[in-house]
Amino acid sequence: MTTRWGTGVGAVIAAVVVAASGLIATGGTAGAVTPTSGCPATVVIPARGSGDPAVAPQQYGAGRSDGYEGPLLSRLLTATYRDDRSIAAVPVVTTGPGYRAVSVPEGTANHSFGASIASGVAAVIARYDAAAAAGGPGCRPKAVLIGYSQGAAVVRAAAVVLAPRRVVSAVMLFGDPQQRPSAPGVVGAGSTGSGVWRDPAVALASGVSTVGIETYYQLPGLQRWSLCHDRDPVCDFGPDADFAGDPHLTYLQPNQQFVPAAGQAASSQTELQMAVATLRGFIATATRR
Repeated sequence: MTTRWGTGVGAVIAAVVVAASGLIATGGTAGAVTPTSGCPATVVIPARGSGDPAVAPQQYGAGRSDGYEGPLLSRLLTATYRDDRSIAAVPVVTTGPGYRAVSVPEGTANHSFGASIASGVAAVIARYDAAAAAGGPGCRPKAVLIGYSQGAAVVRAAAVVLAPRRVVSAVMLFGDPQQRPSAPGVVGAGSTGSGVWRDPAVALASGVSTVGIETYYQLPGLQRWSLCHDRDPVCDFGPDADFAGDPHLTYLQPNQQFVPAAGQAASSQTELQMAVATLRGFIATATRR
């Protein structure tokens, strides 16, 4: 995310239906990796942070992305797929350009984060549907969703919208702006922090809603993992948040040690090592379901 920060579920669902229809009508297949043959057991769908650019097309296992996973999640996916042939056939399906991922200045000035997140949720659903359709009749792959910053709000809401289908197996988040303190699956030195969009005044100014914000945590059978840095102004918002050093921009950096929870010592593993192990585990579990 080039600067910092994603919306309440209740405010986006109607917009998602309209936007998803538009994506499908105008060719919602944008954003796919080079397909593998047959119906995949699992797909991985990443959503980038606010203002994050697309990266160059990347090779993940047997498939190739269009780069709309963004820089941070590309780093994670590259490390996850490297030297692991067991997941080589699991495609990474990006949101494509349909997800606007507005920058912090634009989202703040235009109160447009909510609309941006709705575009992301619609893109996730359209891309999932396109991947399933490409797999042939009856293809219903499990989905592992990954989101950073605004993208975390996107995949949280997408998991809720897709819940009736029972296809989302796991969700992985970094710097979640809707984080509930010490919620199931929340890890990191900022695990007791509250997301910036849990503050009604900030949410209102950002054009997002707090309606339905707890629904994500109530989804049954969903594996969750959410990493928050200490004093990250997005997921650990408050008077002590560090806007100057901005720990929101240092996820998965080289030699960044993993801290299991607030108040605990750093482990011997780096964040990237822990995130890779967790994501591989999520993919393996989804594939067995």
